Amino acid sequence: MKRIGYFLLVIISSGFLLLSLYGYWRGSATESWSEGSGTSLSVYLEEDYNFWRGKRSGHGKSYTYTAHISYQYTVDGTEHVSSVHHIDFLGNQAPLTGSRSYLENVLQVSEKYAEGNEITVFYDRHAPERAVLERGYQGYLPTYLLAALLALGYGLWGVARRNNK
Repeated sequence: MKRIGYFLLVIISSGFLLLSLYGYWRGSATESWSEGSGTSLSVYLEEDYNFWRGKRSGHGKSYTYTAHISYQYTVDGTEHVSSVHHIDFLGNQAPLTGSRSYLENVLQVSEKYAEGNEITVFYDRHAPERAVLERGYQGYLPTYLLAALLALGYGLWGVARRNNK
């Protein structure tokens, strides 16, 4: 039975390792995207109650906020509309999230992306409908790789040890 557990650990950690590398590859690809200007269409913060985080901290309710930013930009005479802020650590198109004080006081999203403001947009020149407001990898790759490699190594060790018995 333990052999199956080790085997599952190998499969899960391999999947996590591949997902982390894919996210890094997708996020890093935006570094070479073209820079252009765009116009902010709207910005609003959406509140999301985080039940488990509030329970863990012991402070009652805990909220996470998502900044929904909509913008338009023009490439070669074609107008595009997007709401993608960045590519996240798993390679997904993602909005900006965080605490209200971080979004409002540190990043000042309401002022920076107020309707009608001119903003910098980074777009893929080969597929101009793909754009982000912040380019580059948005994650903690060394931490993800270390965790995945440790789990993978432990799982492989366990499988090898069980096979030698």
